[in-house]
Amino acid sequence: MELRSGWGIFELLHLSFKTIKGNRKLLLLPVLAYIYLIEPVVKNLTSRLTERLPLFQDLGNNMHQTGSSSPVIRSVNEFLVVHTFIMNFCLITPLLFLHATASSSEASTSKIIDLKEMILKMGQSSKKVTLTSFYMSGFIMGPICVWSFCMGITSNLAESTWTDMFHAVFLLLIPVYELYACAIGMMSLVVSVLDDVGGLNAVVRARKLMKGKELQASLMMMFFALALGLVHSITNGISSRDIGNWSRLDLSIHLINGLRSMLKLFVFVLFTVFYVERKEKEVKGF
Repeated sequence: MELRSGWGIFELLHLSFKTIKGNRKLLLLPVLAYIYLIEPVVKNLTSRLTERLPLFQDLGNNMHQTGSSSPVIRSVNEFLVVHTFIMNFCLITPLLFLHATASSSEASTSKIIDLKEMILKMGQSSKKVTLTSFYMSGFIMGPICVWSFCMGITSNLAESTWTDMFHAVFLLLIPVYELYACAIGMMSLVVSVLDDVGGLNAVVRARKLMKGKELQASLMMMFFALALGLVHSITNGISSRDIGNWSRLDLSIHLINGLRSMLKLFVFVLFTVFYVERKEKEVKGF
């Protein structure tokens, strides 16, 4: 299956669906593993972290004696701490999705790959992917922690127009930076599997491949974020109905975990197809 150079988002989405359909048997195992192993662990650790949020909230306030931050700032800090933890945990867990990336690449280039070859490719790529994940954790978490710390300090200063403007700019920069950083993170993980590079070299390679297409890659991550938000809305609506506890638990496992896992799997396939398109364009010298 040859990719035309310069495909847009909708063409990439369409090809990603076709790739998943053609590799559905190979992709079943990681989806089930993510549903019943990874997602429950993430939920448990996130709930435990949420209980200890005051430790993080007091970090900036303890440096000043002028009072505590506003409820809005505390809510933003809570979101940053929990969300950053989830992002970084999810950057390390893609080891279960390595063969999804590999099989998607093979399908996009019309090559045939069996389960044995997939397992070998996973073993060869696991170390590079893990190293790249830690680099991307710092790349994503570092600036956000600095921004959050600065926001906590400025919230203790006297209220002024400049302080409000700083907070407004900060709140606007958070989603923009997260979309861009997560796009580079996804591309770096794909590069770690399909290219013979890892760690910081994979990040540099990913940025090179994405050059000129940063907006498209960020929009792909925005599509994923919106789809994930829709899943949360649907499952929360169903779970809030008057049903038994066991039924609610069953819905939580099969709907929330299942749909999350399939969405995360899909975004891996999407960025793999995007990688193949960019690689072909690079080879052709466009």
